[in-house]
Amino acid sequence: MYEAIDGAIEIRYRDRVMRWTEGATATVAPATSPVPAAATTPAHAVRNRPRVLVDHPWRRVVDEFHRDQQLAADRRAWRAVNP
Repeated sequence: MYEAIDGAIEIRYRDRVMRWTEGATATVAPATSPVPAAATTPAHAVRNRPRVLVDHPWRRVVDEFHRDQQLAADRRAWRAVNP
């Protein structure tokens, strides 16, 4: 962000001038009781985090990783006992 001596403002990103508009000044809202978010959001708009299915390919990769980690630990333990 660059400000000239006369007060002109220029916003640059990677040496390119960006367009911008000046926002309204903030005003203080009158004191009211807060409304819970659940009361303002319709039930169909609430989205839960999607779950990965049991047979999804990502799970296979994670399971293979854990299996390989366990095999490596077993090999290290076997080598420690049988030099």
